[in-house]
Amino acid sequence: MKRAFELWGDRIVLAHIKDFDITPDGKMKYVPMGTGRLDVPFFLDLLKQYKPYTNISFEGGITPDEVPAALEYVKRFS
Repeated sequence: MKRAFELWGDRIVLAHIKDFDITPDGKMKYVPMGTGRLDVPFFLDLLKQYKPYTNISFEGGITPDEVPAALEYVKRFS
């Protein structure tokens, strides 16, 4: 992830964030924000470093009723 920011961080105009996990058979699945493998603090630190005022959208696997909890989770690290 760091290398991607090093290469393309200056081109970011919008960031989307989605958490994920890996199923026992090796497939990726989306999970509620903060319950998967995405290192949200690391991602947000990189985003602040390279594009500090970029908007973030939630995508993939998040339902409308999960948005408030996802927002609260992300705000803890921003």
